[in-house]
Amino acid sequence: MKKVERNTWIWLAAFGLLVSLSGTVMSQQLKDSSPESSRVFADPYPFLSTNLWGSTGMYRIFSGETLPDSPTAFSLGLYGIYFKQDAFPNPNLDTERSEGKVLLNYTPIPMLETFATMSWVTSNNEPPNFPVIRQSANLDFGAKLSPLPTGSLFSPAFVLMGELDSPIRTITGTTHAFNVTAMAVGTLNLLSRSTPLRLHSNIGVRFDQTQNTIGTGTVDERVRMIPRATGANAFLFGVGLEYLIDPVTLNFEYTLEQLLSSGVGFLDSPQRFTLGVNYFPVQDQALALQFGIDGGFYTTQNQSTRILREPSYGLHFGLTYHFGVNQYRRQRPEHISKGQLMGVVRDLENKQTLSGVRVEFCKNQNQTQLSNAQGEISSPVLPFGSCIVRAQKEGYEVYERVVELAHPRQELLVEMKALAPEKGTFLIQVKNQEGNGVKSVVDFPEYPSIAEVQTNELGQVKLHLEPGAYALRVKSEGLRSQTARQSLGSAEEKYVEMVLEPEFARIAADEKSIEILETIQFETAAAVLRPFGKTILDDVSEILEQHSEIALIQIQGHTDNRGDAAYNLDLSQRRADAVKVYLIENGISPERLISVGFGEEEPISDNDTVEGMAKNRRVEFKIIQ
Repeated sequence: MKKVERNTWIWLAAFGLLVSLSGTVMSQQLKDSSPESSRVFADPYPFLSTNLWGSTGMYRIFSGETLPDSPTAFSLGLYGIYFKQDAFPNPNLDTERSEGKVLLNYTPIPMLETFATMSWVTSNNEPPNFPVIRQSANLDFGAKLSPLPTGSLFSPAFVLMGELDSPIRTITGTTHAFNVTAMAVGTLNLLSRSTPLRLHSNIGVRFDQTQNTIGTGTVDERVRMIPRATGANAFLFGVGLEYLIDPVTLNFEYTLEQLLSSGVGFLDSPQRFTLGVNYFPVQDQALALQFGIDGGFYTTQNQSTRILREPSYGLHFGLTYHFGVNQYRRQRPEHISKGQLMGVVRDLENKQTLSGVRVEFCKNQNQTQLSNAQGEISSPVLPFGSCIVRAQKEGYEVYERVVELAHPRQELLVEMKALAPEKGTFLIQVKNQEGNGVKSVVDFPEYPSIAEVQTNELGQVKLHLEPGAYALRVKSEGLRSQTARQSLGSAEEKYVEMVLEPEFARIAADEKSIEILETIQFETAAAVLRPFGKTILDDVSEILEQHSEIALIQIQGHTDNRGDAAYNLDLSQRRADAVKVYLIENGISPERLISVGFGEEEPISDNDTVEGMAKNRRVEFKIIQ
């Protein structure tokens, strides 16, 4: 039990390390990636590496794509597979297996890839009553025919491969074995649709002679483990997924060897899933570093029906270098002479994508496209070379740029600059209540950056402003200021007439009081302001707001002499208080206001006439400091 638990913890630890590494790289690359910096879609051969047989692919999965054909371009690599498992292949044994490979990949002519590997295998068992076993100089070789160029949306291929296995040195009676594999391969390359995914599928058959390498008769599973000898033909199936984030690919694959032997079921056949990461540390992607983890713990557990037990886990290590990569990335393969421009259209300033943009390619009206709701655009298939891209949309400057099309799927970023809106015009006319024009000052309290302007003697002024909504304030000596909210459209000419009423309050010439030009009226025998009284107090509020140097105002309430003197004193105090409350509600600080009622004690006219009593019923504002 402890041995099984230790294997599980080893597998989980390795898996956790892989996930952590992948997540870190993914988050960093997503943060840093941008259409301007990404290499994924501009390269006809982005992030290609080799599988354990030396062909373009993942780990055991073959890709329908090939490395470029060139007399001086080829790939060399090293590959290793390792596992060490307790209680394997039976409860009384611990087994360790290592396999090393040297890889070669070469594409001599367009669409035909050749590959070969030389491998060495070592296995050791504990307890040591079984010697170290070695198998050396195994040779794998094959060819892959891919009728469509790399970079196509779908790349089918056919693989034919031979495996020449050497006999096991420490076991007598074993001979060479030659296995043949034929496989149909398909790769869906979504890079052609600006999506960083490649999907692979493999279906094939292996004609197996590995029984020759382990001899005849009853064979210990420890021996089968060396050449992975099943002694049975097999149906092969696999799927793989690559997620590309410059400069890595995150990989997942599932592979199955369904043995065509009587009594061997689905879960008795070797199968595993593999998670991994490929890292391309140099700019031209010539160097590929591979790491992967097999998981096979869910299969071949039935000792009575299986032929070859699958280890619970296995580690993959790979290093491949593509020689001549700079040359073939600079000089496109001759068989690829056309491509597409694919990308997005967006606003230059806010980076929002733009739909409905009319994009013309290579000055050809028949090659015009409209960007979709996501701002995406793709050209028809165009010949390689210079192409003028022209984009038009209402409200934006015409975009025009020369693009050098050199790849089957080449990214295009169109950034359009919005036109500056044409200014509108306010035609302002200021009049008094008699209908005569009055000289005034116009300002914009919500936009301090806009300087105030002065009308002519007839109260007229013309203002050119950017489109928008404005609060226009008009001030004229002896008249109440007025504010009006007006909107102005692009190139609009708008007439605005403002009629100013006489002002009801002003600072006295001696600057010792605020003069009230009309009487502040209250309801009879009450401290309730009438509407016109509130209008007068609005002018007082505006004066106090404009003259912050006035620190303290005394609000004085006065009455005539009708009625009881004590009652008149109380009424005047309540009226002064009502004025104070209204000013505070208009935004005046309470610390600047004092309210005092004087009753009938300080008349300014006689109380013998109606007119005199009306003058004595008043509110005054004295500037204290």
